[in-house]
Amino acid sequence: MSIINLLPDDYQELQMKRRITRIGLTMLGVVMSAIMCAYVVSERSSANTREVLVEVEASYANAVKLIDKMHSLQLQHTQLVKKAQSTSDLLERVPRSYILGVISNSCPPQTSISLIRMETRRGESSKSNKFKALASSRAGGGPGTIELWITGHAGTDVDVARFIANLAKSELMSQVDLIYSEQKVYRDLNVREFQVRLELQPDAEIEATDKSGGLPKGGRA
Repeated sequence: MSIINLLPDDYQELQMKRRITRIGLTMLGVVMSAIMCAYVVSERSSANTREVLVEVEASYANAVKLIDKMHSLQLQHTQLVKKAQSTSDLLERVPRSYILGVISNSCPPQTSISLIRMETRRGESSKSNKFKALASSRAGGGPGTIELWITGHAGTDVDVARFIANLAKSELMSQVDLIYSEQKVYRDLNVREFQVRLELQPDAEIEATDKSGGLPKGGRA
C-alpha cells in the first residue's frame, strides 16, 4: 500500500523552518536565562566579597590602632620604670628622712615649710651644657636629675636668703634656685611666701653612720 503526500513541498519546507526556529528560540531563551542567573549570582558574590574586604580592612585598621596604643603604653611603662628606678636608686643612697633633715636644719627662725614636691627629670643637670644633656637624653644614659620644689613662708626676704644659703652649703645640693618670693597674708599675718627649687647631686651618697642618725651637713646660718 502506497502513501500519497498531497501537501506541497513548499509547505513542508516552511513547517520545517518554523519548527527549527522555535527550537532555536527556545535554546536561546534557555541560554539567556542561564547567563542572567550566572550574572545575578556573580553580582551577589562580588557584593559579598566587597563586604568581606571592607570588614577585613576595618579589622586591620583597628588592629593597627590597638598595636600603636600598646606600643605607646609600653613606652610609657618603660619610662615610668626608669624614672622609678632612678628615684629609688638615689633614695637608697640618700634616705628621705636625711633630705628632710637637711631642709629642716636649713630653716632660719620664723621660717616654715608648707609643701615639698619631688620630681625626676631625664638627662644631665641643668648646670651642664645643653648639647651634652640632649646627647645623653637621646642615648638613654644617666639616672636622671632629682628635683625638690619647696614652698614655704618666712618673715622677711632676709630669712628666705638665709634659707637658700644654708641649703647651698649642703653637699647633697648641686643647685639651689629661688623661683619667687612675694608678700602674702597667711593666717592673718603678713609673710613672705617663697618657692625654692633644689637639684640633688646625681652621685649623692651618705655614709651608713649618717643614715642611722648623723647630722646633715650644712646647718643654720
